[in-house]
Amino acid sequence: GIVRSCLSENADRSHHETRIAGRTLSWSFHPVPASRVVHCYVEDITERLSLESQLRQSQKMESIGQLAAGVAHDFNNLLTAISGHCDLLLLRHDREHPDYSDLEQIHQNANRAAALVNYGERITVLEKSDTFCRVRLSDGQEGFLPTRFIIVGAAQEATDCRLLRFLGPEVAFT
Repeated sequence: GIVRSCLSENADRSHHETRIAGRTLSWSFHPVPASRVVHCYVEDITERLSLESQLRQSQKMESIGQLAAGVAHDFNNLLTAISGHCDLLLLRHDREHPDYSDLEQIHQNANRAAALVNYGERITVLEKSDTFCRVRLSDGQEGFLPTRFIIVGAAQEATDCRLLRFLGPEVAFT
């Protein structure tokens, strides 16, 4: 085994991991050839591995958040262009023009989409687990509104329920 191998090769064996009773242990073996002894050290690394995993998950979430913010920004720019061009078209047409109501509808939907993007930018996720998120919603002016506990998403303050379809059927609010 490891002890014989350490002695015969006069080489350390480090970071040999085993799982015992749900704990992860890291073993290190250091031979002392003159006395034909191998010193063995063990360290419970379960907590460290858990923290490393949480850090990796947090970094992934941060990356996803940065990506989403970039996409939201680009999408908002497109909506601004659509809304601006729609405004120009509305100014060029009389209310009686057959396309006027369609242009108004496009303008309203562009504004709703922009509001949806802006709503998402105001959410700060403070804590997340498999069953809930604790979020803080910015009021856009003076900082943050009181922290809210919610299940999965943060659509409770939305003016309509369009956000619900993005959050899935498991959404429930406290």
